[in-house]
Amino acid sequence: MTECAGIPLRLTEQQIEAGKSAAGGFTRKQLKSWGVPWPPPKGWQKALLTGRKIPRRKRSAKQAKAIARRYEAQRKADVKRKAEADHRNFDREAGKGL
Repeated sequence: MTECAGIPLRLTEQQIEAGKSAAGGFTRKQLKSWGVPWPPPKGWQKALLTGRKIPRRKRSAKQAKAIARRYEAQRKADVKRKAEADHRNFDREAGKGL
């Protein structure tokens, strides 16, 4: 993570270069190990080089509403799937008693 006992992580340019994937970029997993959020915000490499806090992306109100809509839609879909599964299980159990 980016901090160890409250001290920000500080990497060298060579360490950051060594963390690149074969395609020349950085994987989510690698960035996460350094404490960098996905997608990486502007200035993340400089923050790691200087040992400063990594800047966080700010969401606009429009983005926040879109995320809330997706979350709510996913929650409703999960509830519906569970209800359908419970219904199928009930039908199977009811059929055994016949």
